[in-house]
This record gives sequence, structure tokens and C-alpha cells, in this order.
Amino acid sequence: MGGDAVNVEVSPRALRLFVFDLDDTLYAERDYVRSGFAHIARITADSAGIPAEDIEVFLWDGFNEKVRGNAFDLLLTAFPEIAVHWTVGRLIEEYRGHKPSIATDPTLKSLLRTLRQSGSKIGVLTDGPVQSQRSKYNSLQLAANVDIAIFNDEFGVEYRKPNERGFRAIMSAFHFPPEMCVYVGDNPEKDFYAPRRLGWHSVRLRLPSQLRHELEPASADYFPDLEFNALAGLVQYLENCCHCSCSTESK
Repeated sequence: MGGDAVNVEVSPRALRLFVFDLDDTLYAERDYVRSGFAHIARITADSAGIPAEDIEVFLWDGFNEKVRGNAFDLLLTAFPEIAVHWTVGRLIEEYRGHKPSIATDPTLKSLLRTLRQSGSKIGVLTDGPVQSQRSKYNSLQLAANVDIAIFNDEFGVEYRKPNERGFRAIMSAFHFPPEMCVYVGDNPEKDFYAPRRLGWHSVRLRLPSQLRHELEPASADYFPDLEFNALAGLVQYLENCCHCSCSTESK
């Protein structure tokens, strides 16, 4: 996921609570999609008598052509042999329930350890079906360096971002003032609206490899405070914010 190193000219803030989005922030979302398609190809190939590679290529080519939401409908239409044994509903269940082959960039993993070792608190706040989001979280082995993980769909889909509920749940767990909290995400359609309203700091990681890197905020209410187009710049900035907080407390 990482981009080229950049020089950070932004003055750091004293931050103590660092909360991260999951998809396309702590791992590359397209890797999850590819992993899910590979799983679907493996489980459907034998029963349909079709090479798994052909199924995976069909799904992945569609994804690269911006097919969203109906990939499995198109699959069953293109390969009637699969439709004899599988329904769209079962394929969705398999996709969401599979153990994904995904990884957090080593630089980000090191950042999480550094922040936590400094005494800062680390959170993850994510939307999406709970089964798949928990599977991603567990596959990334984030629990060792995360103090709290909020899966908004456990409250109900109506509480997905930009709703404030997940952010408020994290605030109530640690009691830091809003100005010492930061949310790091990728999606300007929903990630930064609630933090801005609550008085948090907000940072966008914007990399060419992300699925939503071309999206722009709909209005000023949806803008992050900062944006980084390289992972190295984000890491340097957050580490500086952590050190700034530690220096402030030691005075």
C-alpha cells in the first residue's frame, strides 16, 4: 500500500487517541477482493468442472472493469454449470466468511507498536458486515496493538459512518478531550464528517492503489484536516504527534 516518502512540513499536534479505519487504510482493500474471488473460484471449480483459474480471472477482470455489487450474478450467468450447484446468496456468504489473505504494511504495523508503546491508545472503527470485518481484523492480527475495535454494524447499519455513534463509543471508553483524538481514513464520503463535528483531528491517507482515491469531499464538512499521498508521510506525522504529546506531558 505504501507510497514514496515525502517531507512533512505540517506542525504536529499533541494526540493521545489514534483511531484508524480498516478497509484501504490498514490494508489494501483490493487484496481482500482478490482473496475472496480466489476462494470462490476454489470452492466452485470442482462441482462445475471448470478450472478455478478461469473463474477467478472472470471475477477479477470484472472488478477491474468497475463491476460492483453484482459480480456473482454475472458469474452464474456466464457459467451456468456453477449455477446448478450455487446461488448468489451462498456465494456471498462464502465470500464474507472466508479467511482472507491480506496483510498490514510493515511500516504501519511498526507505527501501531510505536504509538502503543508510548502510552497512546489505539482504536479501529469500521463499517461493513460484522462477519467479514472481524475476519479481516483477525487475519491482520491487529489485536496485539489495538486497545479497542468498533464494528459499527453491530449497532445497526444505520450507525455506519458518517454517524457519530462509533466515535462517541470510543471517546467514552478513554475520556480524552476531542482535540487529542485523531481518525485516519481513506473515504471522504463518510470518514471525516463525524470527527470534524466532534472536534477530532482527521487525516486522509490517499494512495493511487486505493479503491476510492479519486473521490473528492462533497462539501467542506467532509474534508479531512490533512491529507497524505504517501504512507511514509503519514507515519512520520503521526509519530511526531505522539512525541509532541509525550513532550507536553513531561513538562
